[in-house]
Amino acid sequence: MPRTHLVSAAQTLHEHLTALEVEKAHSVIEVASVSRTLSDLFVELLEPAIYRAGVEVSEGLGPPEVEVATVELVRSAVKRLGQRGPWRAPRGRLAVAATVPGERHDLGLEMVSTLLVRDGWRVRRLGAGLTEAEIVDSLGERPDLVLLSVTLAENVEGTFRLVDRIHAGVPGAKVMVGGLAPRLVPERAARVGADLFAEEARAALATVRATFDRR
Repeated sequence: MPRTHLVSAAQTLHEHLTALEVEKAHSVIEVASVSRTLSDLFVELLEPAIYRAGVEVSEGLGPPEVEVATVELVRSAVKRLGQRGPWRAPRGRLAVAATVPGERHDLGLEMVSTLLVRDGWRVRRLGAGLTEAEIVDSLGERPDLVLLSVTLAENVEGTFRLVDRIHAGVPGAKVMVGGLAPRLVPERAARVGADLFAEEARAALATVRATFDRR
């Protein structure tokens, strides 16, 4: 599907979600998935739907029900599409994915985790609501990569402490930071001491491949 068609699909998806026409919204995603890679669908169709719904609700341009429906739709689409092939052979590498303390948005992290699993990684997701110490203690066997999602700017300082504790507790593990906060201000990722940074799921997969495939 040409990129211009995907832009049209994004607008159609938004219109169906605004009208709470969930089944029609699912159909838009299914049609787009026929000729697009999963990473393109995540970045060019599903992520914009989430951000647009959130912005419109925060600015009073839409009811909260639209944001709730969008999140539920995207979460189910990620799970459904992520179970389809093709899959790369297992790589024997482990990634642990976590939201930093104070965060509740985890869909971006779920998209990255899904892409890594399909790329041959083992990915272990930590539950939300953990403290910094609980996250470090939960890393268990030494992972090759720790994925951290930070959406809110006020959680950036806590992310710095967490990255520092991960480096101290799991020497050699790479820490990747992503999410809306570093996406809006990329230098935040460097400030918190992350080894890797990606603005979105497609870039995260490319960065991980560039970092680990050459080892």
